[in-house]
Amino acid sequence: MNNNRPITTIQVVAVVVSTIIGIGILSIPRYMAEAGDSGAPLVSASGIPVAFLGCWFTAAVCRKFPNETLFVFSR
Repeated sequence: MNNNRPITTIQVVAVVVSTIIGIGILSIPRYMAEAGDSGAPLVSASGIPVAFLGCWFTAAVCRKFPNETLFVFSR
């Protein structure tokens, strides 16, 4: 598995933009807990299945394309 293809400019931009968006998303659970007030544990617990589904989907796609990078099969 000797893959020496360079990362393109568009791929770098995609990583930087998704990182910036991801950092902004990290504050959402706190805002949801504040809005949920006494229901904050339920709000937090309901986010776990949503996160699990996202991870499961990514893993399923990675298993379908084992020799490809995330950038290649995300086109």
